[in-house]
Amino acid sequence: MEWASNYVRHLVADAIYRRAKDTQWGFLLGMREELAEELLLRLLAAAHGQQEPIKVMGLQRRHPKGLAALRDGITACAVLWMRTGHEEETLAKALRHVTRTGRPVLIRPFAHSYPGVNGLLVVAAGKQAKKDIVLLALQSTVAASHALSAQGAVRMALWAELSTRHGITFDSLVYLLPRSRYAGWAPQDGVPAGLVQLAWAL
Repeated sequence: MEWASNYVRHLVADAIYRRAKDTQWGFLLGMREELAEELLLRLLAAAHGQQEPIKVMGLQRRHPKGLAALRDGITACAVLWMRTGHEEETLAKALRHVTRTGRPVLIRPFAHSYPGVNGLLVVAAGKQAKKDIVLLALQSTVAASHALSAQGAVRMALWAELSTRHGITFDSLVYLLPRSRYAGWAPQDGVPAGLVQLAWAL
Protein backbone atom coordinates (compact mmCIF):
# COMPACT_ATOMS: atom_id res chain seq x y z
CA MET A 1 0.00 0.00 0.00
CA GLU A 2 1.30 3.45 -0.92
CA TRP A 3 0.01 6.55 0.85
CA ALA A 4 -1.07 9.39 -1.44
CA SER A 5 0.34 11.92 1.03
CA ASN A 6 1.15 12.44 4.69
CA TYR A 7 -2.22 14.14 5.01
CA VAL A 8 -4.13 11.08 3.81
CA ARG A 9 -2.11 8.91 6.19
CA HIS A 10 -2.93 11.42 8.95
CA LEU A 11 -6.67 11.12 8.28
CA VAL A 12 -6.53 7.31 8.53
CA ALA A 13 -4.41 7.43 11.69
CA ASP A 14 -6.71 10.04 13.20
CA ALA A 15 -9.74 7.81 12.66
CA ILE A 16 -7.94 4.87 14.27
CA TYR A 17 -6.79 7.04 17.16
CA ARG A 18 -10.28 8.29 17.94
CA ARG A 19 -11.52 4.69 18.21
CA ALA A 20 -8.58 3.28 20.14
CA LYS A 21 -7.15 6.09 22.29
CA ASP A 22 -7.92 4.30 25.55
CA THR A 23 -6.16 1.07 24.58
CA GLN A 24 -2.51 0.11 24.91
CA TRP A 25 -0.16 1.03 22.04
CA GLY A 26 1.97 -2.10 22.07
CA PHE A 27 0.57 -3.10 18.68
CA LEU A 28 2.59 -0.36 16.93
CA LEU A 29 5.43 -2.64 15.90
CA GLY A 30 3.04 -5.01 14.17
CA MET A 31 1.71 -2.26 11.89
CA ARG A 32 2.95 -1.03 8.55
CA GLU A 33 5.79 1.30 9.47
CA GLU A 34 4.32 4.47 7.94
CA LEU A 35 0.99 4.11 9.73
CA ALA A 36 2.66 3.34 13.07
CA GLU A 37 4.83 6.45 12.67
CA GLU A 38 1.75 8.52 11.91
CA LEU A 39 0.08 7.26 15.08
CA LEU A 40 3.13 8.30 17.10
CA LEU A 41 2.74 11.84 15.75
CA ARG A 42 -0.97 11.70 16.55
CA LEU A 43 -0.14 10.74 20.14
CA LEU A 44 2.15 13.75 20.40
CA ALA A 45 -0.44 16.13 18.91
CA ALA A 46 -2.99 14.93 21.46
CA ALA A 47 -0.48 15.44 24.31
CA HIS A 48 -0.61 11.70 25.08
CA GLY A 49 3.14 11.51 25.70
CA GLN A 50 3.20 13.39 28.99
CA GLN A 51 5.18 11.84 31.85
CA GLU A 52 6.98 9.55 29.42
CA PRO A 53 10.78 9.22 29.43
CA ILE A 54 12.99 11.55 27.38
CA LYS A 55 16.73 11.01 27.07
CA VAL A 56 19.64 12.89 25.51
CA MET A 57 21.66 10.85 23.02
CA GLY A 58 25.43 10.71 22.84
CA LEU A 59 27.97 12.62 24.87
CA GLN A 60 26.05 15.89 25.07
CA ARG A 61 27.02 18.01 28.06
CA ARG A 62 24.43 20.70 27.49
CA HIS A 63 20.71 20.59 28.09
CA PRO A 64 18.96 22.09 25.07
CA LYS A 65 15.90 24.30 25.33
CA GLY A 66 14.12 21.64 23.30
CA LEU A 67 14.54 19.18 26.16
CA ALA A 68 13.32 21.74 28.69
CA ALA A 69 10.25 22.42 26.52
CA LEU A 70 9.32 18.75 26.42
CA ARG A 71 9.88 18.28 30.14
CA ASP A 72 7.75 21.35 30.89
CA GLY A 73 4.90 19.43 29.27
CA ILE A 74 3.28 19.68 25.86
CA THR A 75 -0.40 20.47 25.73
CA ALA A 76 -2.57 19.37 22.83
CA CYS A 77 -1.17 20.86 19.63
CA ALA A 78 -2.78 22.80 16.84
CA VAL A 79 -1.80 21.06 13.57
CA LEU A 80 -0.63 23.22 10.66
CA TRP A 81 -0.12 21.50 7.28
CA MET A 82 2.73 22.75 5.11
CA ARG A 83 3.54 22.55 1.41
CA THR A 84 7.20 22.06 0.47
CA GLY A 85 8.72 25.44 -0.37
CA HIS A 86 6.39 27.26 2.06
CA GLU A 87 8.55 26.69 5.13
CA GLU A 88 9.09 30.34 6.03
CA GLU A 89 5.46 31.44 5.79
CA THR A 90 4.32 28.31 7.63
CA LEU A 91 6.78 28.95 10.46
CA ALA A 92 5.67 32.59 10.66
CA LYS A 93 2.04 31.50 10.94
CA ALA A 94 2.93 28.97 13.65
CA LEU A 95 4.86 31.63 15.59
CA ARG A 96 1.89 34.00 15.49
CA HIS A 97 -0.34 31.24 16.85
CA VAL A 98 2.05 30.31 19.68
CA THR A 99 2.62 33.96 20.61
CA ARG A 100 -1.10 34.72 20.62
CA THR A 101 -2.41 31.58 22.37
CA GLY A 102 0.57 30.02 24.14
CA ARG A 103 -0.51 26.71 22.60
CA PRO A 104 2.05 24.60 20.69
CA VAL A 105 1.81 24.04 16.94
CA LEU A 106 2.72 20.83 15.16
CA ILE A 107 3.82 21.59 11.58
CA ARG A 108 3.16 18.64 9.25
CA PRO A 109 4.48 18.42 5.68
CA PHE A 110 1.95 17.43 3.02
CA ALA A 111 4.78 15.75 1.07
CA HIS A 112 4.96 11.98 1.35
CA SER A 113 8.72 12.00 1.91
CA TYR A 114 9.74 15.38 3.28
CA PRO A 115 13.50 15.06 3.97
CA GLY A 116 14.68 14.68 7.53
CA VAL A 117 11.51 15.13 9.55
CA ASN A 118 7.94 13.94 9.90
CA GLY A 119 6.96 17.13 11.68
CA LEU A 120 8.19 20.19 13.55
CA LEU A 121 6.97 21.33 16.95
CA VAL A 122 6.80 25.05 17.76
CA VAL A 123 6.35 25.60 21.49
CA ALA A 124 6.77 28.29 24.13
CA ALA A 125 9.19 27.12 26.82
CA GLY A 126 10.44 28.50 30.10
CA LYS A 127 8.98 30.25 33.12
CA GLN A 128 5.88 32.39 32.72
CA ALA A 129 7.76 35.65 33.24
CA LYS A 130 9.98 35.00 30.22
CA LYS A 131 9.06 32.43 27.62
CA ASP A 132 11.26 31.50 24.70
CA ILE A 133 9.85 29.95 21.55
CA VAL A 134 11.54 26.72 20.57
CA LEU A 135 11.40 24.75 17.32
CA LEU A 136 11.99 20.99 17.54
CA ALA A 137 12.45 18.68 14.56
CA LEU A 138 10.48 15.44 14.96
CA GLN A 139 11.24 12.06 13.44
CA SER A 140 8.81 9.29 14.37
CA THR A 141 9.97 5.74 13.79
CA VAL A 142 9.34 2.17 14.83
CA ALA A 143 12.58 0.96 13.21
CA ALA A 144 15.63 -0.10 15.22
CA SER A 145 17.62 2.82 13.73
CA HIS A 146 16.93 5.85 11.54
CA ALA A 147 19.95 7.66 10.10
CA LEU A 148 19.44 11.17 8.74
CA SER A 149 19.88 11.39 4.97
CA ALA A 150 22.05 14.00 3.25
CA GLN A 151 18.87 15.74 2.03
CA GLY A 152 17.56 15.64 5.59
CA ALA A 153 20.70 17.40 6.84
CA VAL A 154 20.22 20.10 4.19
CA ARG A 155 16.61 20.57 5.33
CA MET A 156 17.78 20.85 8.96
CA ALA A 157 20.12 23.65 7.89
CA LEU A 158 17.15 25.45 6.30
CA TRP A 159 15.13 25.22 9.53
CA ALA A 160 18.15 26.42 11.52
CA GLU A 161 18.45 29.45 9.23
CA LEU A 162 14.73 30.24 9.46
CA SER A 163 14.87 29.96 13.25
CA THR A 164 17.77 32.40 13.42
CA ARG A 165 15.91 34.79 11.13
CA HIS A 166 12.84 34.70 13.40
CA GLY A 167 14.82 34.89 16.65
CA ILE A 168 13.80 31.50 18.03
CA THR A 169 15.79 28.46 19.20
CA PHE A 170 16.27 25.34 17.07
CA ASP A 171 18.56 22.93 18.91
CA SER A 172 16.94 19.48 19.04
CA LEU A 173 16.00 16.54 16.83
CA VAL A 174 13.49 14.40 18.69
CA TYR A 175 12.97 10.74 17.79
CA LEU A 176 9.43 9.70 18.73
CA LEU A 177 9.58 6.00 19.58
CA PRO A 178 7.35 3.23 20.83
CA ARG A 179 8.32 2.17 24.36
CA SER A 180 9.84 -1.07 23.08
CA ARG A 181 12.50 0.86 21.07
CA TYR A 182 13.38 3.46 23.70
CA ALA A 183 15.85 1.58 25.92
CA GLY A 184 18.14 0.51 23.08
CA TRP A 185 17.98 3.72 21.06
CA ALA A 186 21.42 5.16 20.30
CA PRO A 187 22.70 8.32 18.52
CA GLN A 188 21.88 8.23 14.82
CA ASP A 189 24.23 8.93 11.92
CA GLY A 190 24.02 11.99 9.67
CA VAL A 191 22.62 14.42 12.27
CA PRO A 192 24.35 17.84 12.23
CA ALA A 193 26.64 18.36 15.22
CA GLY A 194 24.70 21.43 16.37
CA LEU A 195 21.52 19.44 16.94
CA VAL A 196 21.09 17.50 20.15
CA GLN A 197 19.41 14.15 19.57
CA LEU A 198 16.59 13.28 21.97
CA ALA A 199 14.63 10.05 22.27
CA TRP A 200 11.06 10.24 23.57
CA ALA A 201 8.90 7.20 24.24
CA LEU A 202 5.21 7.71 23.56
